[in-house]
Amino acid sequence: MRRLGAWLERVPIDDPTDRRQAVLVQLLCFAGIAWVLVAIALAAVRGSLLTHPLANGVLPASVALALLGEVALVRHGRYRLALYLGLACVIIPAVVLVGQGFANAPHRMLYLVLVLVGAAMLRGHTALRLAAFVALAALATGAARDAGYLGGPASLPAPPLGQFGNAAVPLIVIVVLLDRFAGPLREALAEAVRRAHELKASEERFRLAFATSPDAMLLVRMPDQSYVEVNDAFTRFTGYAAGEVLGRTLTERALWADPALFASVLERLVQGDPVSNVEAGFLRKDGSAVTALVSARVVTIGSAPYLLAIAKDITERKRLEGEREVLREQLLHAQKLEAIGRLAGGVAHDFNNVLTSVLASAEMLMQALPPDHPGRGDVQQIDADARRAAELTRQLLSFARRNDVAPQVIRVEERARSLEKMLRRVMGAKIAVETSFASQGWPVFVDPGQVEQVIMNLAVNARDAMPSGGRLTIRSENATVLTAPARAGDPPPGEYLLLSVADDGTGMTPEVMEHAFEPFFTTKGSQGTGLGLATCYGIVSQAGGTITVDSAPGAGTRFRIYFPRAAVVCGPPSEARALDLHGSETILVVEDDPSVRRLAVRSLQQLGYAVIDAGSASEARAKLSRHAGGVECLLMDVQLPDGEGADAAGRILAGREGVRVLYVSGSPEALAAAREGGGPSPEVLAKPYSPIDLARRVRLLLDRGGARAATAT
Repeated sequence: MRRLGAWLERVPIDDPTDRRQAVLVQLLCFAGIAWVLVAIALAAVRGSLLTHPLANGVLPASVALALLGEVALVRHGRYRLALYLGLACVIIPAVVLVGQGFANAPHRMLYLVLVLVGAAMLRGHTALRLAAFVALAALATGAARDAGYLGGPASLPAPPLGQFGNAAVPLIVIVVLLDRFAGPLREALAEAVRRAHELKASEERFRLAFATSPDAMLLVRMPDQSYVEVNDAFTRFTGYAAGEVLGRTLTERALWADPALFASVLERLVQGDPVSNVEAGFLRKDGSAVTALVSARVVTIGSAPYLLAIAKDITERKRLEGEREVLREQLLHAQKLEAIGRLAGGVAHDFNNVLTSVLASAEMLMQALPPDHPGRGDVQQIDADARRAAELTRQLLSFARRNDVAPQVIRVEERARSLEKMLRRVMGAKIAVETSFASQGWPVFVDPGQVEQVIMNLAVNARDAMPSGGRLTIRSENATVLTAPARAGDPPPGEYLLLSVADDGTGMTPEVMEHAFEPFFTTKGSQGTGLGLATCYGIVSQAGGTITVDSAPGAGTRFRIYFPRAAVVCGPPSEARALDLHGSETILVVEDDPSVRRLAVRSLQQLGYAVIDAGSASEARAKLSRHAGGVECLLMDVQLPDGEGADAAGRILAGREGVRVLYVSGSPEALAAAREGGGPSPEVLAKPYSPIDLARRVRLLLDRGGARAATAT
């Protein structure tokens, strides 16, 4: 039936209404042909086919041929011509009946009824009435002929009018019924044809969407849960060919990685609840895992339930989401470090002002006390505690990469050798210190003090990990890395100076190693700051290197530090002579912190300098305008209440040439800004500083012939 319907639909007619009408014409023609064949068969069985060949043989055969011709015209798109041929099939046999009597009247009546039905179904009321008129005329003519009025003897004894009435009355009743019900029947048949056409189009659309969908689709017969249909995307998604799946059951070809989830989803579907966008894992034919969003529901096809499911492959999206999550965590980690750095940078300025005041006061008090004074020990403790606080600040800034560093090309083994004596004192008698340094280690570009800080931090951690004693081993060697990093933190290919610090202490668990370089993470409780390893990480990263750790509980710990090889090596600067820190020049001190300003003025005055002090740029400009003499040096805090850096210095020294400027600050960022915007060779001094540090820097600046002078603006 499906093939017959498709054959009936395939006519070269564009208009959908005409196409439905053409299908109806074909159906009626085939019905007429079937009736003609039945009539011929009945006539042959009764033996009347040879007796009346025109009425019972030739005429029906001619009608059948005419109907076939009408179908052929429809198949070639000649729809209108086919309708005219249909009218001829109605009229010509009726005219032929004019020459016949009422012999075999039932067959002729059936033929006339078929003519009327065809006229009513094909052309409507007008055609029905025309066909009825022709049929009644034919009946009347036949009745007159049988009565002998149209020539020849009467063939029937009954009166012509009675014969005509017996045939015409049922014919008229049939015409009335057809006139009343043919329209709805015709519309119902046309609607049925339209629905068959829409169903076929819908099936074609579904089949096309199923076959070409980029998502995996499958159709499963619910009673036995066997695969009925899968598309190409399904085979690409699972790795199974269609022949390896079709006919198998869901259990036989198990694809879900989580059987419990599959059972839950299937139970919901059996209960009639559709599922939408359920994320599930699947195992492909080769064993690899993929992830998809599954949507499924139970549909009815031909009164049988089927499971229709769609799986959208999101494996790549999940991978990208995982990468984005890693990047997000890295960003959050970087933001956390940045927040700590901003906090450290913000606090450093004020904190270093306090430490500068404490250190300067302790040093001056120490100079004022006689050697045997009982208070010298307390002053020394104050100085030591202040320096510890300054060291803690430097560690925090080193971790945050905001400290003021002065990298230079050095040899690491030389800096490490200079620490051996101190290391042995720090480690104590129970811990042996072993060193092995490369005789010709490659030079590296790094701040020397920071290298020493890294070694000391790692050594102190090793000491704490060996409470009962042990061995600390420090080695340096040249290393060439040829392969790509195998794990996070490994160095990329290149040439490095490898510095390793190892101990045979308690070691670390994998969980501790995972957080070892995080700020404020410590296993020492209240005894640790959690900044030691974080500081080492910041210093090494700032130098362009990498630091890795290998450890296990009870097996000790080894840190490996890779410093990139530098091109040349330069020796540390040396002073040609001992400095005389005294002087008689005039120095303008501009410092917004009163205690720091007071101590700076006092320490410089004790060395013989003439000092003018101010708490802001405007105050300094006002005092300088009233000062008749010259000024050789400006000692200025970078961040003043009414100005910063070179701009403030230019306003203060407007109109004065050759004045040397020394910037001081407790903020590494402010000092960096002063370096960038203060001319070709800016001079800076980081807080906290001692009076001796200040005196040395001022004296060097004044004695240096090529020192930078502020330009008036």
